[in-house]
Amino acid sequence: MEVKIKTMDFAQIEQVYNECLCKHFPENERKPLKKMKAMWNEKQYQGVGLYDEKDNFLGYAFFVICKNCKYILLDYFAVLEEYRSAGIGSIFLGKMKNYFPDCQGIIIETEDEELAASEKEQMERKKRNAFYLRNGVKRMNIKSEIYTARYEIFVLPIGEEVTRESCHEDMLRIYQYMIPGEKNKKHVRFWV
Repeated sequence: MEVKIKTMDFAQIEQVYNECLCKHFPENERKPLKKMKAMWNEKQYQGVGLYDEKDNFLGYAFFVICKNCKYILLDYFAVLEEYRSAGIGSIFLGKMKNYFPDCQGIIIETEDEELAASEKEQMERKKRNAFYLRNGVKRMNIKSEIYTARYEIFVLPIGEEVTRESCHEDMLRIYQYMIPGEKNKKHVRFWV
């Protein structure tokens, strides 16, 4: 299957947010759309869609791209249900590396396996992490807590050597940008 990435304007981001993202991500992991719009207006947020040769929409990825950071944050990533388990997610990750050639890596947050509410949920989280690891993503042995969501941190390497220290430094900057000031001190934590 021939696929391509296309940059989204904010109207497309909003449409994907309302029609797809709200189904794919739990409420405690979703940013308010107005926050995404503010970052997009500052040219520090970007959305891309993956399309097949007939221009069918297959999936999406949203990124936080902070100034003066070597890494970018994969804020949301999903392949539409009808295209899952066909290798599309792996292809999409590969295309992302080519789409952002100047960054050191793409930071990926996944829900902490250890905090799953059920065995089924834990298996889903392990399956998701195994997908990333099969696709060359590196586990950074960093955990974060943003408000009430706890994550494990991974990086898809693109440029020079990826280190835990450089990843953590940029994560601090990215989260300070997304959640500034006192809110950051109160609602953002890392374990390195």
